[in-house]
Amino acid sequence: DADGATDWDEVGRFVGILRDDMKGVGAVIGSRAHLADGVKRTRFRAVLMRGFHFVVSVFGRTRVKDTQCGFKLFSAKEGKRLFSNVRLLRWSFDVEVLSLCTAMGVPHVEVPVRWEEVDGSKLAEEGLGWAA
Repeated sequence: DADGATDWDEVGRFVGILRDDMKGVGAVIGSRAHLADGVKRTRFRAVLMRGFHFVVSVFGRTRVKDTQCGFKLFSAKEGKRLFSNVRLLRWSFDVEVLSLCTAMGVPHVEVPVRWEEVDGSKLAEEGLGWAA
């Protein structure tokens, strides 16, 4: 989570989930889905978010509701296995990693996180001129 929008206290909780051998989890995926209606976003971000989620739900091979939350933690074993197969290098690599989790049988859980939008996000209308 490069912009620090997710509370870093969540790291300990995620590590605890990975260490719990009873669950056999290889990846913990942070999610803001539970906040969808309670977070103030610009209209631009809200439209982009909904559009992207629709495309992922149609074409993606994952049931994760919030693929773009940057707060994710992988076990060393599963992280090496997944990231050695990643081909996308930009912001959409998250969807590929989560699709690989499904395709490769990596057990993963989506966990709600404390999050708030911060200024300075990498997402800017100017950078999407190609979409117009």
